Amino acid sequence: MGRLVTLFALCLLVPAAAAATTLRAGRAGQLQQIEAQERLIRGLSQIHPVAARFPGNKAFNALISGQMRHDNPLSEITVSQRELDEVGFLRPGQNLRTILFSDMSSQVAGVYDYKKKILYVRGQDNQAFNLERYVIVHEYTHALQDQHWNLARILPDEYKLRYRNSDAVTARHALVEGDASNTQNLYIRRSYSLEQFRAMVAYERNIPTGPVLPWAIQKQFYFPYTTGLAFVQALYQAGGMREINAAFSRLPSSTYEIIFPRAYLSHWHPTAVTLHGVVGFKGWKQVDDDVLGALGYKMLLWQHGSESAATAALRPYRGDRYVFLEKGKTNLLLMKSVWSSASAARQARSALAQSLEKRFGQRATWNSAHTVISVPGLAVAVRASKDSVTLAYAPTRALAAKLGTASAT
Repeated sequence: MGRLVTLFALCLLVPAAAAATTLRAGRAGQLQQIEAQERLIRGLSQIHPVAARFPGNKAFNALISGQMRHDNPLSEITVSQRELDEVGFLRPGQNLRTILFSDMSSQVAGVYDYKKKILYVRGQDNQAFNLERYVIVHEYTHALQDQHWNLARILPDEYKLRYRNSDAVTARHALVEGDASNTQNLYIRRSYSLEQFRAMVAYERNIPTGPVLPWAIQKQFYFPYTTGLAFVQALYQAGGMREINAAFSRLPSSTYEIIFPRAYLSHWHPTAVTLHGVVGFKGWKQVDDDVLGALGYKMLLWQHGSESAATAALRPYRGDRYVFLEKGKTNLLLMKSVWSSASAARQARSALAQSLEKRFGQRATWNSAHTVISVPGLAVAVRASKDSVTLAYAPTRALAAKLGTASAT
């Protein structure tokens, strides 16, 4: 689940329209001018020139689709599909592979490929150097981040790791995109006239945005650009670009810090949760071991309620891990989280149970310490013990109850 947040790393989310723009000789000077303006705003030097390409729509879409296919193996998408189905982030019939490879390309306007060291901006109605020149600024900011701090190090590929922490990578992604979004906003304020700004808004309002993304995919997709922007703005207000630069040396380690910037500024750190296996489930194959993170728990609380209530309920969160097991086409999902106190854990259990009750529409109580909420084919045991909360997803009530009390390794 958490890995999905990193599927779209460094793609700028703005609408795209049909047309083509290429970098002609006269554009080279404009590009240099835009880059020079960005450097004045961001305060980072250019260590070496950045290669830039401005492909037309067809070529750009092919580029984005190819990158997504390369970075997201089918095996990973298959596991993510099953996990998202389990927690209700995808509805029956929604296919993650189709969403990723068919619906996403049209919603991307620019990308900096930190592996090839090339900046790409979609050519659209000849606006790449006009109304949408801020896209160049956004992606050029990524290029400078890469030159100074090495984006491959900051955003590692965790697919081959046995014990992952996708939440930490998502938090770093939010810093990277929040910085680029903050810089592009400052550029717009300082270089666009009021007439240009209004024309840009009008132009983008009329651009087709493609199919509407499923709620959970949309929230994960936009998180680095919206909440990440708010996080970087908090850093900027606290200490300007120096504070943002310092964050690349003291990287955020949880999406909790992105959602609550004061936690980062006060040097908050997540609590490590031990969960790498489950005792008593011989014959089940473990296919995932990861951190859902504060964003994931917020979405569990938010999907059937309000964002403000979910954010408030999330404040005592301190850390989590989950494991996903399979036997044929049958799934087991065990999630353990830690909260600031036993009282906070009980409140979190209650909030999570209420969200599940809204999702399922019916509820059954197992005993005073456990709640099993179910519909035909899926049951979830919710348990609070001291300062921790356990969520156990299984196909039956009995199996959910057994998983919820199993010893973890």
